Amino acid sequence: MYIVSGGIFVARGQNIALTATATQSGGGVTIYGPANYNDDVIATYSNLPWGWVNTNGWIEYTWSSAQTMTGVKFYNSDRQFNSLTIEYYNGSAYVFVQTATSGPLDQEITVTFATPVTGTRLRFNNIGSHIYNPNFREIQVFGQTTCSGTPNGGFVQASSGTVGCGGTVTLSLTGQSTMNGITHQWQYNTGTGWVDFGADTATVTSPVLTANTQFRCQLTCTSAGGGTAYSAVAPVTVTPITVSLGNDTSLCPGVSRTLDASNVAGSAYLWSTSATLPAINISNPGTYTVRVTQPNGCIGRDTIVIRAGVQPQNFLQPQYALCEDSSVTLDAGNGSGFRFLWTPGNTTAQTLNTTVAGNYNVLITSADNCELNASTSLTERPKPPITLPAAQSICSVDSVLMDVAHPIGQSYRWNTGAVTPAIWARDSGLYKVTVTSAYGCVNRAESYLAYEPDPLTDGFSFVPFFYEELGKVTFTPINPQYVTAYLWEFGDGHSSELQMPTHHYQSSGVYQVKLTVYNPCTESSYTQHVQINLPAGIAATGAAADIQIYPVPASDRITVKSVQPGVRLEHIHLYNAVGALVYEAGIASNAHEIAVEHLPAGMYHVRVQTSDRQWIVKKIEIVR
Repeated sequence: MYIVSGGIFVARGQNIALTATATQSGGGVTIYGPANYNDDVIATYSNLPWGWVNTNGWIEYTWSSAQTMTGVKFYNSDRQFNSLTIEYYNGSAYVFVQTATSGPLDQEITVTFATPVTGTRLRFNNIGSHIYNPNFREIQVFGQTTCSGTPNGGFVQASSGTVGCGGTVTLSLTGQSTMNGITHQWQYNTGTGWVDFGADTATVTSPVLTANTQFRCQLTCTSAGGGTAYSAVAPVTVTPITVSLGNDTSLCPGVSRTLDASNVAGSAYLWSTSATLPAINISNPGTYTVRVTQPNGCIGRDTIVIRAGVQPQNFLQPQYALCEDSSVTLDAGNGSGFRFLWTPGNTTAQTLNTTVAGNYNVLITSADNCELNASTSLTERPKPPITLPAAQSICSVDSVLMDVAHPIGQSYRWNTGAVTPAIWARDSGLYKVTVTSAYGCVNRAESYLAYEPDPLTDGFSFVPFFYEELGKVTFTPINPQYVTAYLWEFGDGHSSELQMPTHHYQSSGVYQVKLTVYNPCTESSYTQHVQINLPAGIAATGAAADIQIYPVPASDRITVKSVQPGVRLEHIHLYNAVGALVYEAGIASNAHEIAVEHLPAGMYHVRVQTSDRQWIVKKIEIVR
């Protein structure tokens, strides 16, 4: 409808005889023209109520019955304003509708209300500074046409398609019929039917939502013959409340855990264990579920899987022996994926090597944080002592007892394969033994067993004395080895135990001289015939004149020659004055030359064996 010069008529030629009265309120307002104007003919501006207003004053139009207004149009005559505030009276208070801004002179200014308003008053206030006092040639207020038939239901739009449980959404209707006489009834779907809610408006706030639902608006034309229509539905998804029992985890043996689903005050709880408290204590692995219902009906659920945690194992013995001069490696076992902390030592390896006796503890933690404290003690223990000579010697026909028995020895192992504390050893060689005590302490020893060789000699030599000492002979063993004792039997009933005895024969003759050499194991003998010829000197059986030695004295060489036909020289020995052998040769010829330039000056004895098995001894002198 229009307000025309204070008169009101219905748009589209439908005239309603209502009287609009223009009044002023507040200060700074000047009204021009008649206070009441009641025709629908556009009059000249001089007859219109108009005026200027400041922020404290209003120009107000009032009519006798409430009208639903959808907009207003101003015909600005010859004045321009900055901004015009529009308000309507809803029956108890003035409510802001919209703001209109000025345009060029004589321009139509149309303001369409965002939402229709219903009331009996409409007023305007020129706010801010103004260029001129407003001069409205005409003011029109647009109204709604009364409905008939079935209205258009339009579409419902929700402020959000998803909302958390316990929240609300703002619903607005678009594309619907907006004529007078149409009522609105909002509804939501429970799954079994539609439930009414909300005010008779095109925009509404939903109830608190606890489940997925749909919204629609029922529009009814209340005029005679009017019908009912429904808007298109708007679905809204409700997300459940958040209930968190935490991530799936593990539970160590012998340990309890609290599962807490605490929510808003007044919530109800139901666990898979049938418990109804906000939190429960568990001590067994398994799958646990809880349902939480808030006072507003919102429901949330969560499930947690508690698996059995890996528990470390104790691989330490209660006690270990720490053997003398050794170390012990303590191994906590369990392998990779475990953490270790030793006390004392503060080391984090799986093993601990130590040389110190005492108590030890290791804290073992699995990847599931299951813990185990393992303890042990180390007691220092001595090694079993072994008494075994480093070397021994025996006769080849004997054996020796090797005995390493000891009270703390528990096991024995020889390199011969024997496992007894003592063995009889007969063969020469290296004997090794390992002795282990009852505490596992090990000691090792070895002994070298050698055969005592038979006493040996290459015979003996003899050196006769000459001149005034004829009959005296010095006997010397030739190359004696492994000999510890000597026995000389001179063949005349006399004997000597000296190594190099001198014997004085009292008469000429052939004597059988026997040398017996001894050691702790056995003895061996050597016999030789010696002819004593006091007038002619000393010779073995045979003629001393049958060989020649020249030159005498000698300085660099001597020649020994056989002068008896058919007799060769077989062996030649040369002895110094103390009976030491300085030259030896085996030959098979009639003559032999000996180099003597390297020998010291002095008296020497030449002892020759001939091919007829006779020994001939002659004395020579070497000079320098």
